[in-house]
Amino acid sequence: MSVHPGRCVPIETILLATCRFIAGGAFLLAAMMKLSDPPVFMLAIAAFGMLPEALIPFAAYAVPWIEVVAGVLLVYGFWSRPAGLVATGLYAVFTAALAWVFLSGASVDCGCFGGLFGRGDVGVTSLLRNAVFLTASIAVTWRGGGAASLDAVLAARRPAD
Repeated sequence: MSVHPGRCVPIETILLATCRFIAGGAFLLAAMMKLSDPPVFMLAIAAFGMLPEALIPFAAYAVPWIEVVAGVLLVYGFWSRPAGLVATGLYAVFTAALAWVFLSGASVDCGCFGGLFGRGDVGVTSLLRNAVFLTASIAVTWRGGGAASLDAVLAARRPAD
């Protein structure tokens, strides 16, 4: 689909681009903060008490790099559905972990953005924030990157069979 001067951009294009930027941008910001201080992220993971101690260092390095790759793919709209599926899986796990800690009543810093916004104890705000990220990633998984994605540009340039 091409956009011509004087014509409105379809709402789906705007919504999918917004969903890609929300889900991908949050991953990129979170990854940047986690990678800047892995020991702090390791402490946050340990505080959740959901992983064996031996896996915490691996998770502290692997998770941010997965977030970087998925975040870049989402922002550019390249391999949108697979990137959206990875994001949906991660956001679902993160949201379930946040809900588990919240319901247990424990006072735990989520470590989501590496202390960028100060101590972020798990609470209703973090659950709602993750619900937005999860919803955005589900939309991209379901509908793809939209007309304003690199996927769409590359598909339009492919010669017809």
